[in-house]
Amino acid sequence: MVSISFESSTGRLRLEGACRGQDTAVICEALHTFSPLAVTLKVDLSAATRLDAEVAAALVDEKRRVERQGCRLSLVRRRGSDADLALCAAEVPPERLVDR
Repeated sequence: MVSISFESSTGRLRLEGACRGQDTAVICEALHTFSPLAVTLKVDLSAATRLDAEVAAALVDEKRRVERQGCRLSLVRRRGSDADLALCAAEVPPERLVDR
């Protein structure tokens, strides 16, 4: 289960632990709640031990939604981590995927 905390002074929304499909709604709710409070919202995934594809897709969709509204959302993660790999896969449009 994911643990979510928000640091208003830095505009950082921190997700810790396993971010599984059943957590998608609560993560999206947190983004909807806290994105208006910061010009740049930083979603810190450095402590996420797992990021399911459903959650990654929702984060990418929320990033696009927030940015259309004139705010900025940064998805912070460690390179090569589970979160990084899931987000990279979610950021590629399906029509650009090629089976090899």
